[in-house]
Amino acid sequence: MKICVDVLCIGASSWDLVCSVPYHPRADEKMLANNLIMCGGGPASNAAVAVSRLGLESAFIGRLGRDVWGDMHLQELQANRVCTDFLLRTDSATP
Repeated sequence: MKICVDVLCIGASSWDLVCSVPYHPRADEKMLANNLIMCGGGPASNAAVAVSRLGLESAFIGRLGRDVWGDMHLQELQANRVCTDFLLRTDSATP
């Protein structure tokens, strides 16, 4: 099978959980996060999304787990028109 895209991104992907706090905690200080953002991450998959958002054709070759995080990341890649035809889904957890 032939891949015809402007940019082929091969490498790491992850599902990021980003919490924000009102200020930088001091040593040994505990606090509650006041916001949570979940989104796809990893250098190669982020690059594929950026290329697509710039109006070019992109594809991502990498690995996602067969878990809820992998499912959400796959949906995000596809929603951003990234070709995922060669993405590998494994039993290992999504990073």
